[in-house]
Amino acid sequence: MIVLCRRAFPILIFLVLAVPAALVFLFLGTDASDDPLPKADYVRPVLVNEAIAKPELVRLRLPGVTRASKQGSLSFIHAGHLAERRVRQGQLVEKGEVLAILHNPSLIPSVEGARAKVREIEEELSQIEKDAARLQHLHRQDLVSTSEMERVVSRRNALREGRAQAEARLNETRAQMAEASIRAPYKGTVVDLYVEPGQVVLAGQPILSIIGASAIEVELHLPSHRAAALTVGEFVLLRQIETGITASSKIQEISPASAGRPAAIILVVNSEAPEEWYPGQSVHAEFTWHGPTQIMVPLSAVIDPGTGKNHVFRIDEGIAKQVQIKTGKLINNHITISGSIKSGDLIVVAGHSQLLDGEPIKVVP
Repeated sequence: MIVLCRRAFPILIFLVLAVPAALVFLFLGTDASDDPLPKADYVRPVLVNEAIAKPELVRLRLPGVTRASKQGSLSFIHAGHLAERRVRQGQLVEKGEVLAILHNPSLIPSVEGARAKVREIEEELSQIEKDAARLQHLHRQDLVSTSEMERVVSRRNALREGRAQAEARLNETRAQMAEASIRAPYKGTVVDLYVEPGQVVLAGQPILSIIGASAIEVELHLPSHRAAALTVGEFVLLRQIETGITASSKIQEISPASAGRPAAIILVVNSEAPEEWYPGQSVHAEFTWHGPTQIMVPLSAVIDPGTGKNHVFRIDEGIAKQVQIKTGKLINNHITISGSIKSGDLIVVAGHSQLLDGEPIKVVP
């Protein structure tokens, strides 16, 4: 009996030491500080930002080609043959400079005939003016009858009218002779020559074309609903495709759209360095419109749980409310959204990683 007690003594000591240690370990393992649930009076701190309403910016870039604002083909109003062409392609000409001369044999006799008719009437009128003055003097002395004096005065008046008509005819034929030459309507450059000297030309047939040396413009075409949002005088940015040089332009004209055709927009280039802009350059015109108003929130406010159903937390009287949204365009760290959010709502932007719907919060300034 004594032997058995000696053998069991070490085991008994182990049990005496191990059991209290196990109790201590279990007690420490159940410390309340490791509890993941917050205390009943815990309020989660968050950062918030207001939802804002901004109109949507619609941008459109259209290609175009610069051209001279003054350009056109020049022609004679009479038929004949091209007697002389005084310019070459690419030549710079001044306003009023003679560019080409037409030969029409029928024009010269017309001028000479009209001039001769004027001289004839003037000679006859000069004589009858003297006769009328003499008869009026004799009539005052009762030496000639009233009817005779009135006949001469009537003839004089008729000749005066005839002279006016003859002078008008002479001026008309002189104008036709002047139109037998083409003059530059403005300062510019000759760009095309269509007829060689000696060739017969018809009335209205293009002889040459010229572009003005003043303003540069661009013609673009827009859908009618886009053109309706523009106004004459509005500024549009132009950018040269090859060089990247930019300049502002002003809308000079908006032609309405018609069936099957878009609206035409004429832009006039406003540049401090006109030498950088000339006809034939490929450009981009950059238009901006204000579209419908949209609600925007910071991108950090949007929570994507991976299900495709994004949401944000809106603060209502110190309580976080989860609101489902649909996202749109990203603009400068803000994103457009649609849902039950309006401008001025306070939206949580930080501290919402473990935030629950309906949980009370504390807004951190």
